[in-house]
Amino acid sequence: MSFLKNNPEWFAIIGVIVGFSLSIISQYVHYRFRIRRMKKIIVDELKVIKSQLRDFRGIINQIIGALSQNQLLPGNAVGVMNVGYNKFFEDVYEHLSLEERNCLFYIHRTLVVGQETMNAFAQEFQEVVKNKVLENPHAAYITKFRDLLVAYDTVEQMIDSYIAREPINVLEPIPS
Repeated sequence: MSFLKNNPEWFAIIGVIVGFSLSIISQYVHYRFRIRRMKKIIVDELKVIKSQLRDFRGIINQIIGALSQNQLLPGNAVGVMNVGYNKFFEDVYEHLSLEERNCLFYIHRTLVVGQETMNAFAQEFQEVVKNKVLENPHAAYITKFRDLLVAYDTVEQMIDSYIAREPINVLEPIPS
């Protein structure tokens, strides 16, 4: 202690070291809370998407019903809730496991493809009928939309697994 009394400049050095250390610790804690908040936003968004799937399935079933009666029902729907994913996925990427990253990518990519399929359906179908590209376009599109329903079932399983913190590995078959 007498060393510090005789050398007051050490107090300044110790103060700088303590201040710097507290600043680094504070930045790290803030960074970890930010990552945690972004991950929570992505999970909350998955819960919203899960509820949207019910509406998407309803629209698809209506399209299938119309096609079964040789009618056309456009498939335009409200877009998928993916603001959090689009905004934060890149920031949390390195903090997710391989299974989590792949699961999120599969979920969102499948939803984008489904949305594009539904939005383009009416115009695409009319072109196919007009140009006689398919022998039975109604049956072909019914199959296409049934496949989309199966894909949405898989997406729902993946959402449930992600929320439960046991993401399904998309590189392995989905359990039945």
